[in-house]
Amino acid sequence: MKIETLIHDRYNREARLAPALLIAFPAALTLFAWFPALRTVGPALVALLGFCGGILWLSHLARDRGKALEPKLFKDWSGMPSTAMLRHRDDRLPAPLKARYKARLQKHLPDLAFPCVEEEEKDPSAADAIYASAGAWLLSQTRDRKRFGLLFEENVNYGFRRNFWALKAEALLVGGASLLISAVAIAAEYARVGTAPTIEAAVATGLVALYTVFVTLRVNVRWVRLAADAFARQLLAACDILPVRDTKPRRPRTAT
Repeated sequence: MKIETLIHDRYNREARLAPALLIAFPAALTLFAWFPALRTVGPALVALLGFCGGILWLSHLARDRGKALEPKLFKDWSGMPSTAMLRHRDDRLPAPLKARYKARLQKHLPDLAFPCVEEEEKDPSAADAIYASAGAWLLSQTRDRKRFGLLFEENVNYGFRRNFWALKAEALLVGGASLLISAVAIAAEYARVGTAPTIEAAVATGLVALYTVFVTLRVNVRWVRLAADAFARQLLAACDILPVRDTKPRRPRTAT
């Protein structure tokens, strides 16, 4: 992937690059607050990092870690959300709405027989395979970002949350270390000259503290699942948008 694609493509920029760069945010904020000289060379350092492939590496780190942990998420959630929502026993979608989605999917996929309640209870794995197949087909038909704009928005949200959660340990490590450095610097400054830290240093320390608290309390599996469920609902809602092709055989024309 080229650096231009990473920066200009919205999904890559927001779902892959942003989580990785957020890891470095506390450290950059702390350094710029306590070492003003770095503010003038900061843009040059960022440009050098991008030139050397650092930005690409960070984006791949976020994406690979998120993808690697995704199967564990689905296992803990008892299946991929778009698959689970089609189950008879799942109550996240109203029954009439679920029945309409299945009816629409059946018209697109006439060879795919959705199981009834008894069949699903008898063989849940086989039922899930059918639901997953329908979901995979639906995903392949909704790649147009303009036509399925809301679906793309939810995909970006889910990708960002999944990848940032996957890097939570790194975020806490950098945030905690930055907060410790700021605390030591404040204590050293007060012991040296007996004055409070500069406004910039105080604001930076406060922001790093808020960042660390947010990551600790808010970035969790439930936070990721909210976005995953929203994406699944929007994906299934595409059933009402996709036109159903006429699959009935046409009668041959008779000579006149």
